[in-house]
Amino acid sequence: MAEINANDANQGVYTITGDVSDNQFANHTELRSVEIKDCTTIGIYAFFNCTNITNVKLPNTITKIGERAFSDCTLLKSISIPEGVTTLEDRLFYFCTSLEEINLPETLLSIGNESFRFCTNLTNISLPSSLTTIGKSAFSGCISLTLFNSSLPNSLSRLGNGVFSSCISITNVTIPDTITVLGSYLFNQCKSLLSVSFGQSIISIGDYCFYNCSNLVEISDLPSIENIGDRSFDSCINLSFVYLSDQIKSIGVSAFNKCRKLNTNNSVFNFTQLTEVKPGTFSQTNYDFRINLSDQCKKIGAYAFYIDNEYYERYCNPYWNLFYYNGYISIFTDAFPKYLEYVVSIHIKGTAALRASLSIICEFDTLRNR
Repeated sequence: MAEINANDANQGVYTITGDVSDNQFANHTELRSVEIKDCTTIGIYAFFNCTNITNVKLPNTITKIGERAFSDCTLLKSISIPEGVTTLEDRLFYFCTSLEEINLPETLLSIGNESFRFCTNLTNISLPSSLTTIGKSAFSGCISLTLFNSSLPNSLSRLGNGVFSSCISITNVTIPDTITVLGSYLFNQCKSLLSVSFGQSIISIGDYCFYNCSNLVEISDLPSIENIGDRSFDSCINLSFVYLSDQIKSIGVSAFNKCRKLNTNNSVFNFTQLTEVKPGTFSQTNYDFRINLSDQCKKIGAYAFYIDNEYYERYCNPYWNLFYYNGYISIFTDAFPKYLEYVVSIHIKGTAALRASLSIICEFDTLRNR
């Protein structure tokens, strides 16, 4: 257990010597400025909820800092993590709402779950080139965070779910080639995000990954993409250009719902591997593009291409050339818009089983109501 000595008790200045035990100084509101000496380990919750502490000096001998060691230190403004530390444990600086600056060592390999969650004054962080893992919601709610060298380090191999969720000040991100999966809620509600550049190896985008990124204009090509999760781009109202691989196997429920400006640069989505168009996938979308479905696609879900009247009048291209299909397909409730007076073509040359009453302009070789 560490020893504590007051340098100036009236000013809350203390020196702590030795390894700090679990919970040893939790809730000690008399601490304001602390220097730690001759210490290799700081235990879990060691300085939890020390609400008056403003700065901490750590020795170079530190190798491990426990979970939530500085969590809820709401006046802590800056800290440097010494070389030798390889892991920032879960919730280490959770709800340190005054934290503005942190220096991370080049020995750091992983940042734990929610390590910096709700550090609302953290504006800039440089991620070391050694970093391989960022845990779930690590920077979620860091509403002032604008920059982490823009590019994530090339050493990174895993990003947890919700890492940058609600980071409303981030504008641009470059994801390295080493990342193959974007987790759920990764950039959810990042309302200042303008563009995202991916490597060529992204195969999956999780549920709600870019949900309500309302200023997102473009994402780079996704030539290897196989799966896009539910509502992954829902309410990205300024997203105008997306290139998707023709090998994509699954697009989730409402994945591109309310993508009002979506187009493919006057080209075509060729979905040769898609087995169904899920409910709401392209609902409330401008449809300034064309979709080709293969005979592997057997279902068009409810509201898949739905547009209500108000949305149609405000946002839609009046000449709508949706897709061509040849094979057996089931069409569910309100899959298509109610307002189709300007539709150029919906070609279904095969057997269509209608699961609910529809009024659509199209060509059917065979039509059966169910």
